[in-house]
Amino acid sequence: MLHLRQMRRAIRRVHQRGWRSRQTPGDLMHLAASELRAHGHPTDTVFGSAISWYRSRPAAEVERQQAAFALTLYDAGRFAEAQALYERLSASNGDSIAMLGRLGTLAARRGDRTKANQYSEALLPTTRQHLRGSNTLWRARIAAQLGDRPTAERLLREAFASGVHYGLWLHTDSDLAQLKDADVAAKR
Repeated sequence: MLHLRQMRRAIRRVHQRGWRSRQTPGDLMHLAASELRAHGHPTDTVFGSAISWYRSRPAAEVERQQAAFALTLYDAGRFAEAQALYERLSASNGDSIAMLGRLGTLAARRGDRTKANQYSEALLPTTRQHLRGSNTLWRARIAAQLGDRPTAERLLREAFASGVHYGLWLHTDSDLAQLKDADVAAKR
């Protein structure tokens, strides 16, 4: 509880003093909420603050921040709102690996197995260069959300073998979290 109070104070200071960084306060609140979730703490307040921050921005700034806002909505569990924003974003960037992947994970979370599998197939190896396993990582996320653990684990291994880098992002990835949760439960 002490950590949450300290974080709230830090967020207030960021709001009061203004911000001079490439990362926005919304980005930082999203990151903080993702870390809290990864360590089993409540996240509603911090994700709520991040969403409020995005919604309070001037229209021109909101336009530049759409992808970050969509991800914050997604990770906050506001899938219908995230879906609407991702669909708008896909109109201008629909062939993006990340866009196809996110629409696939949203379909899987809605329980639309057919659509999720269509997105996963669209992410199969292509002639695009320099993917470095990013398409396979998205396929692993889709499989995890469909509850297909063996496929998700196999695809995750393939993604790493193809060049996806390990990093702190892995323990905060909401689409892969259930793989970790299942590992923890199996070890008990």
